[in-house]
Amino acid sequence: MGDCAPTEERCALTELITRARLSSYERSMSSTRGALRLYEWNMRTAASVMELTGMVEVVCRNALDRELEAWSSRG
Repeated sequence: MGDCAPTEERCALTELITRARLSSYERSMSSTRGALRLYEWNMRTAASVMELTGMVEVVCRNALDRELEAWSSRG
């Protein structure tokens, strides 16, 4: 990642995230700035997926609990 972005904040952020982690993003984007933007997009996308996954998990767990409770009360 030779072209550390013009601001010191971006350079510090690059070092904190680590160059190893950002290297695949930079290969795709050809710049540190682009790599950071893609990294941020990836974080937001993953968070959105986890939000949906969490809701599905709660709905499934509650449905399973309801059915197991009904099943156990019949016995």
